[in-house]
Amino acid sequence: MAKKLGWWLVALVAVVIPCLASAQEESVYEAKNGEGTVNEAGIPVGAFLFSPSLELIYERKDNIFLTETDKVHDSVYVVRPRLMLELPVAENYFRVVYMPQYRNYKDFNFTEHWSHFLDFQAHVDTPSGFELKLDNRLVRGTLETAEFDPGRENPIGLSPFFKDRAQVTLGYAVSETDFLGADINYTTVRFDDQNTTFYDYDTFEGGLLYRRAMSPLMNMTAGVGGSHNSVSDTDSFRGYDGWYARAGVDGEFTQNLSGNFRLGYEKQRHDKDLDGRRQEFSGLTIDSSIKYSAMEGSSLELELGRAAYLSNFEGNGFYTSEKIGLNFDTMIVGQLFGTAGFTFQRNDYDRANAGERKRRDDLKRATLGIGYHFTDIISARGNWRYENRDSNLSGFDYKANVFLVNLIFGY
Repeated sequence: MAKKLGWWLVALVAVVIPCLASAQEESVYEAKNGEGTVNEAGIPVGAFLFSPSLELIYERKDNIFLTETDKVHDSVYVVRPRLMLELPVAENYFRVVYMPQYRNYKDFNFTEHWSHFLDFQAHVDTPSGFELKLDNRLVRGTLETAEFDPGRENPIGLSPFFKDRAQVTLGYAVSETDFLGADINYTTVRFDDQNTTFYDYDTFEGGLLYRRAMSPLMNMTAGVGGSHNSVSDTDSFRGYDGWYARAGVDGEFTQNLSGNFRLGYEKQRHDKDLDGRRQEFSGLTIDSSIKYSAMEGSSLELELGRAAYLSNFEGNGFYTSEKIGLNFDTMIVGQLFGTAGFTFQRNDYDRANAGERKRRDDLKRATLGIGYHFTDIISARGNWRYENRDSNLSGFDYKANVFLVNLIFGY
């Protein structure tokens, strides 16, 4: 079903591309916050823009399996090309991005060297008021656990998986400032082997969307809808039905302040387990990223998040994840730039384990980096990353340092 949905989106994009030719007027309710806008860099190929790049990465890790004891050190070599083809017309676009990744450990015999990421994106905004946004992401990976577990309950995975995430926004501008439409999101995850890392699942979310232009550069949005998740029979109690209500703002709030801030309320009612019990999540959700740019070339970004994610820990169907992060980027002098960041995250579990203790994990991540732009299309970076997970249950703690050197060519 997921593969059919993914190719259905591709076919739908092919149908609506002709609409781009007539979509020359800029919509006043589309915030220009750098997200989903037309890419201006690339090599012209007829009516298209071709933006290739190549990233070469060396990593030195002191704990490749993220364990508390018996840490294994290793070096990792990564080659990551990226190919983007885009058809821009006014503020509309059709975009395809393919990024394969080759990873090889120096000592560890890791057999799954390749990962693949394929994105189809399109935005059609016609003078008549019709708007269509499509985003279809296909992933074939192994170690990329955040693709199926955003809260990082499982920081390491060794089983290959396939993910298909499709997002559609469709609607009509009822006035120059007001937009009514629908949001549809579908995600499917499948593993090659039945394993203890995670499980197969399908998640559907859909609802109504209202958007109002507070200014040419800032939008207010609100939406309500329902959700459904289904999993394999052995983990059926992790499936759920639910609903949500969300509201927020995004765009440029002031000359120096931009980003998005979204609050919501969500309720998930999980299926019964073998003992006839149900789990429920009901509470506040947050999705926010606010950037302050006091001077050219420097920015300070605050990230806030709260959400419920699927769990694979004992009898838990979900866990609640709360996150706060701060990231600083700056041009130091000339073409020399630096980055620094810190994130704190807490994962809380609803059900106690066999020892009658509810699991709680505190995750901390610190990053520090420096880089240099040799030209517009060549740069080098050096980074250090530190991770620490402190759990109230034994067997989940770890500390890890990663040193990275990146060389980047292209757009």
